[in-house]
Amino acid sequence: MTSELPIELHNSTDAREDERALYIMVEEQIRDLAKGHSDITGAAVNLTEPSQDTETNYIFEATVVLYTRPNNIAATEKGSDLQQTLQGALDAAQRQVREKRDRLRNY
Repeated sequence: MTSELPIELHNSTDAREDERALYIMVEEQIRDLAKGHSDITGAAVNLTEPSQDTETNYIFEATVVLYTRPNNIAATEKGSDLQQTLQGALDAAQRQVREKRDRLRNY
């Protein structure tokens, strides 16, 4: 059973050269998480550089929103490396999905 899972990636950073690789990373991990389950209906990922004109200890911000039933899941990570920041947000979102599935299974 192959289902279409819409995944959007919005990259407003200057790191455009890695955009395809970032999308592939996001797509693979979200599709693996959704495999065999019907609770995830789509995802949106937003990559920004909020600290361009301010002094902060991070450069990038990644937000992952998983459209799930019955409630959506969101995770945000901030860091100095775009790929590691995105991976941190993906890990946090995946952890929330697994915890939610465990709660529902044990309900």
